[in-house]
Amino acid sequence: MSVKKLYKLKLSATCYKVLFSSLIIAIIVIPLYFFWFPYPLNQSLNINKMIVNIFFVNIALVGLLTFIFFNPERKDNKVNMLIISFFQVVALFVGLYYLVQVRPAWL
Repeated sequence: MSVKKLYKLKLSATCYKVLFSSLIIAIIVIPLYFFWFPYPLNQSLNINKMIVNIFFVNIALVGLLTFIFFNPERKDNKVNMLIISFFQVVALFVGLYYLVQVRPAWL
């Protein structure tokens, strides 16, 4: 396989994985932002920075690791993508854990 074709496949796999990951993160984080932390609370606790950090850490993690490890010619490509997805889910849940811990107990 030529290098140009390999990079094209890597880039397309990375784009698909980043788009899917963005959708999943948005589905999880948007309800937290609007219902768990309503307007005055999200401004006072500065939740916007935490949500942006969760989003970009997950997107950077999945994008970089997918681009590095994706190779359609390898036999263990599916295993590599599952391991990357596992690390992404762990990073997302760690970020969500800290986001939930910031919410005041009186709410």
